[in-house]
Amino acid sequence: MKYASLVNSGCYSAISFGLLALLVMLPAVSIAKPGTDHLSVIELPADRNHDQAQIAVSWSGTLPVSLQVGMTSADGSYSTLAAPVELTESMTLMRHPAPASKESLTWRVIDSQSRVLAESGRDATGLGWQSRFHGPGLDERVYAATVFQGDLIVGGRFLTAGAQEVGHIARWDGKQWSALAGPAGVGLDDRVEALAVFEGTLIAGGTFSIAGGIEVNHVARWDGNHWSALSGPVTPGVNNIVHALEVFDGELVAGGNFSMAGGLAADRIARWNGHGWTEIGGGLNGAVRALVPFAGELIAAGGFTHAGTTELNRIGRWDGNEWMALAGSAEPGMNQLVHALAVFEGELIAGGDFSVAGGIDASHIARWDGSDWFTLSGASGEGVDGPVRALAKAEGVLLAAGFFGQAGGIDAKRMASWDGTAWSALAGTADIDSGSWETLVVYDGQLHAGGTIRSIAGLAVNHIARWDGTEWNNLGNATGISRIAVDSLTWHDGELIASGNFALAGSSEVNAIARWDGTHWVPLTGSAGTGLSSPGAAMTLFDGDLIVVGNFQEAGGLEANRVARWDGNDWSVLAGPSGIGVNNAINAVIVFEGDLIVAGGFFEAGGIATQRIARWDGSEWHPMATGIVNSDIDALAVFDGDLIAAGRFTTFDGQPANRVARWDGETWGPLGEGVSGAAQSLAVLDNTLIMGGNFTHADGIEVNNVARWDGESWSALEDPWAPGMNGQVRALAVLNDELFAGGTFTIAGGALVNRVARWSGSEWLPLGGSSQVGANDSVNALATNGDSLALGGRFAVAGGVSNWRVALYGPVSFTVSGTVHGLAGSGLVLQVNGSNDLEIGENGDFTFAGKLEDGAAYEVNVAVQPADPEQVCTVANGMGTINSANIVDVEVSCLTDEIFRDRYEGQQD
Repeated sequence: MKYASLVNSGCYSAISFGLLALLVMLPAVSIAKPGTDHLSVIELPADRNHDQAQIAVSWSGTLPVSLQVGMTSADGSYSTLAAPVELTESMTLMRHPAPASKESLTWRVIDSQSRVLAESGRDATGLGWQSRFHGPGLDERVYAATVFQGDLIVGGRFLTAGAQEVGHIARWDGKQWSALAGPAGVGLDDRVEALAVFEGTLIAGGTFSIAGGIEVNHVARWDGNHWSALSGPVTPGVNNIVHALEVFDGELVAGGNFSMAGGLAADRIARWNGHGWTEIGGGLNGAVRALVPFAGELIAAGGFTHAGTTELNRIGRWDGNEWMALAGSAEPGMNQLVHALAVFEGELIAGGDFSVAGGIDASHIARWDGSDWFTLSGASGEGVDGPVRALAKAEGVLLAAGFFGQAGGIDAKRMASWDGTAWSALAGTADIDSGSWETLVVYDGQLHAGGTIRSIAGLAVNHIARWDGTEWNNLGNATGISRIAVDSLTWHDGELIASGNFALAGSSEVNAIARWDGTHWVPLTGSAGTGLSSPGAAMTLFDGDLIVVGNFQEAGGLEANRVARWDGNDWSVLAGPSGIGVNNAINAVIVFEGDLIVAGGFFEAGGIATQRIARWDGSEWHPMATGIVNSDIDALAVFDGDLIAAGRFTTFDGQPANRVARWDGETWGPLGEGVSGAAQSLAVLDNTLIMGGNFTHADGIEVNNVARWDGESWSALEDPWAPGMNGQVRALAVLNDELFAGGTFTIAGGALVNRVARWSGSEWLPLGGSSQVGANDSVNALATNGDSLALGGRFAVAGGVSNWRVALYGPVSFTVSGTVHGLAGSGLVLQVNGSNDLEIGENGDFTFAGKLEDGAAYEVNVAVQPADPEQVCTVANGMGTINSANIVDVEVSCLTDEIFRDRYEGQQD
């Protein structure tokens, strides 16, 4: 194995065991093996002596070669940042200069003639990840929001914001999202729950340990360019989660569930003066979730009951010397958790899970006037009917948000305003989907709300939305699939079809299935309705139509019973003489010998008895097994002229068959001894059957979740390091004569691949990306089209770029070509983007030798007109932007001077 890295300042001749362990653990590392030309690069955290980031490089190709670090600009042009350094078999570290953005960094392996052998973002096949499916908003929930340096800052569980990989914290400038990236890294390594501004810097708190590649321990500071820790006096940060941040009496106060701050004892609350941490009044006995200054004192609220021996009951005040209760006429504090605090019209407002405040009934929200607790009553009721998670003041009213449906007895879903005497609802909130708001902030004169809500009145917002005073708006463009998962994929008429557990795709309500037309997600709407009543499990094409199967009851508003047909314009059902569809879930579908085969867990198809598998001949249903199939069928394939069924069964058609069986046209039979656990996917590669699933052995041989059948026996896909994968293989596909696998695994053979891998014929290899390999969550489906592989699953990041639930892995550079007509002379020279001269000697097709990156602009022009005879050539369809496909329609038309002059003069007349 050849590992190499470069050093700009200082060279390390050896590397510690700790760093080697770090390299193995980090998700972006690819462990390459001899015999392939594969480049993998990962950024490592900066150490304490340097601000610049480090990189580790794995190159498994031939030597000698060099690594070149450069920057690729938006127009696709490349410029170097450092001189090439030769890669060797030794392990060293490189520190690279920081470009304008992390996304623009490009690593190239070059030979002695400066030819590019490999490049970050693509593998040796020339394929790479495309960032297509993301936004608007964020891929996961928002917990906190504030305004810093004129931008909106949000923090939460999300990894991406729009098209950007951001790491749990992101910036919105009113037009686009960006990361908080410094020279040492991007964002944070775990969720953010609190944000504040202190002494001109942004402070974040949460569950994270690393910020921008630096150890910070649950709380960190961003100065606009760099992340840094809140130090001292012994160690940085605190030892557990931070839920709340506030500035009080010139110091930063952090509340949470920690027991130490700066290395010193500090129970759940501490203050930082810019140099070191100190505890506050002996601390509290439970978590602090909210902080606010009020009447010269610090108010803390959460789940605690005491400060020392003083009874507080989930809310207390610190006067600078001691903790005191907020006592009502009957008793202090609340009976359950307090989540949010605010000050409105000189009174303290508290919201949370409680039903009692100061001994009086107070449904989830109450006000404290400095001496007693009171309810916030409406004309038809008091308080709100569910938990309050956030409070804010905006345009003279108090806004309360959370998981409630009514406020003051009126309908006010998830958010309401209180003017001091009455409750009111905000327009559009009646159509909010499930979820809650967790944070509120006013930015650019408008209210912004963050939380778990994904849509409002049919508008996709994805965890953050803006209220302009009249209606709700989203933040960013809409091309992604909102959670939860994509479970099946196929291509139909050149468009990608996705089905799964989602309601929204892009800006459309689609109901569990949608088609991608190259620019937008479009619902499959029929005359009676849109989409499916629940996810589709598998899809195929039959007689030119799309067939979808699953566990849904309706398709396009029609009763379909788990199988339906889409002809491009409308939905229809597959009904037999005695019934529609089947009586239980369908898991797999395929076309075999001209008929449609479905399989799953059902016992009737079209009202006819059948054992988990049935055949549709175009007009009616037929059984395919009469004996017992004792568990579900999950996958189907055609191999060597036979139909293959795989799943969880151990008997098929009444005879033993361990999870896989074969139909030869007359009878069912086993394939060898089968496998030791559930089979979930099938594919055919090089005249062998490949099966993936959740099994360890096939024919008694260790295979680890993937095996191949050669017609006689099962064997492992024997990688030089180890057979198979360390987790489930849920999907298989063949692209360019190579096998691709997707699932829950992280290791394939000896390589760290992160849930998707390709089999070269002798070893498993990762699908590398700009900053990591593979996907950050499970891959459930694979589908191929031309040179591209589509992936579906639960992920939000694939190959280090933002891809929500769907990703495309394919060509990342493309050719520009076209046709020349009317050429009679010689000497015609064409250019693309002012260079790359191409001399044309005859009519017909042409292709420029160079390639352009996806998303790059192109312009074809005539550099030299032909002579002998003299002609004037013009270009049509010569300008545009590369959109994940070769340009093939450039038209060059040539006319003689005389003909051109006559036409020109005729146009002037």
